[in-house]
Amino acid sequence: MWGAFVATLHVYRWKKNEFLLGTGLALGLLVSKLIFILILPGIFFLIKNKIKFISGFAAVFVPIILFLYFKVGLQLLSPIQEANIPRTPNLMSLLRPFISDFVPMGLPILNWLGLLINVFIGLVWISKKRIKCATEDVFIQLFIVTYILLMLLQQSSYTNYALLFLLPLLFFIAESLSYSKWVLFTILNVLLAIHPAFWWRNNLFYITNFADLVNPLFAIEYLFEIFIVFGLLGILKEMYFQNNEQVDMAD
Repeated sequence: MWGAFVATLHVYRWKKNEFLLGTGLALGLLVSKLIFILILPGIFFLIKNKIKFISGFAAVFVPIILFLYFKVGLQLLSPIQEANIPRTPNLMSLLRPFISDFVPMGLPILNWLGLLINVFIGLVWISKKRIKCATEDVFIQLFIVTYILLMLLQQSSYTNYALLFLLPLLFFIAESLSYSKWVLFTILNVLLAIHPAFWWRNNLFYITNFADLVNPLFAIEYLFEIFIVFGLLGILKEMYFQNNEQVDMAD
């Protein structure tokens, strides 16, 4: 996803053509995952020629989706059902011991609510950042913020989602981190790496109440969740308040 996004940005920077931007993002969506679509509203908001952008996207995306629908029908949407499977770590898994009595597990509306909040925060973010930051920086921030929020807000998200944004994030915030923040960032990376195996070792046990924390292994996993979730929130805060120099995409 990051590779498709960067390649598309380079073409747009070279040609200054919104039709090609839409075409490139459509190809990126088709060769990666449906969640790639989450960055499209923000990009639509940022660019000037929106009609050319939509035309370029539709020229690639629509005929291929129609072909797939002809071949498999509504099975095309079957991966969306994965979003109803609760996983960890995310805000919902962290809050689950507090809300189990009145919020059912795997509630589908939570997925759609999370996606809407994600897109809304992304739009608010770039509307503020576009004033102070270069256009290219805002595009990159949109990508990083969108997928950090995906990991935090979707009840089906799990640790491997961090692979979506850690590489661009590292280059984006590297110069602004102090020594202590580098230490915390390193710990966060270690926990992101070992959490999937540790959760698997716990037989994918999903903590639903505080009584589960009597088990030391479950308690350790919950501590991992706390550090990861608050670590990601801290990264969002770091990105929002860091200073950015204006750099034109044509430079």
